[in-house]
Amino acid sequence: MTKAEFLAILEKNLDGTATEAEQKLLDDFYRHQLAQSQQKWTFTEKERIRLEVFESLNRAIDEDVRQQRRARFARIWRVAASIAVVLAVGLGLYLARFASKEIQYLTIITHRGEQKTVTLPDGSRIWLNAESSITYPEEFTALETRNVQLKGEAFFEVARDEAKPFAIRSGDLITTVLGTSFNIRDYPEDQTIAVTVATGKVKIETAGDQHQQTESQLLVPGEQGLYNKQSASIAKMQVKLEKYLAWQGGTILLEGVSLKEATDILSRRYDAEFVFKNPALETCTIDGKFRNDKLENILENIRFLMGIEYRIGEGNKVIIDGESCH
Repeated sequence: MTKAEFLAILEKNLDGTATEAEQKLLDDFYRHQLAQSQQKWTFTEKERIRLEVFESLNRAIDEDVRQQRRARFARIWRVAASIAVVLAVGLGLYLARFASKEIQYLTIITHRGEQKTVTLPDGSRIWLNAESSITYPEEFTALETRNVQLKGEAFFEVARDEAKPFAIRSGDLITTVLGTSFNIRDYPEDQTIAVTVATGKVKIETAGDQHQQTESQLLVPGEQGLYNKQSASIAKMQVKLEKYLAWQGGTILLEGVSLKEATDILSRRYDAEFVFKNPALETCTIDGKFRNDKLENILENIRFLMGIEYRIGEGNKVIIDGESCH
């Protein structure tokens, strides 16, 4: 008997439509040949369930019941249905356990003018800056590495777990730690990805493919790694931490940045649009420190420091004008 013939008769048997000759053929095959044939046949999950129902019936029903199967089919089918339910529930629980191992990911997004704090399943905390996103698994238990993906800027306080390194993918750069605190900035318009370390040690490396040689650097507190998106190279330098970490505490620190860079920062923080009527003003440099201040107050300070003029229009659109600083 072929597998197809066996399954066809098995289906008719369980449906109650098999003839006496087919029932006898199936019983004989089950008793004498099925075990040997099963070594060569491969069953689908549905076929295996039907076979288990049939085998359970044969174990549960004595010889007299089998001989009177047609006359008493209704009662036997209730038995078969009960067994099928038990098997289906068992299979469902098994599949549920298997499915639970599939990794589900969550994504947290901030818009312009918005910041959020996120606590990960391992207890790590992330301060997400404006216009950024972080993607992470619902749980890390089934993973060898705690992998997350960042777009934009975030400050991380990673819970230490030496058995499961924490890895952040930002563009073509991978940042790996065991437990430490650091900042990553990777906005689309930035020419570099900046990783600034506050505590512990951080490894950064390029995410090259099999045809590219990777480059890596080890960073310690007070150091910053800069990945150049154009050249795919990494540079390391000493930096003043406050300049790069102040935002996480609600402070806007502008030290020797151009007015264009300053307005880019302000546009994200306050969901504003800046327009320079005099483009020469964009390259003027500015220094200032502002903590949880209103946009109007910050613009007033810039006006006083640089002698510019500004006007806030509809939709939080800020027009910058004035004489060139050069």
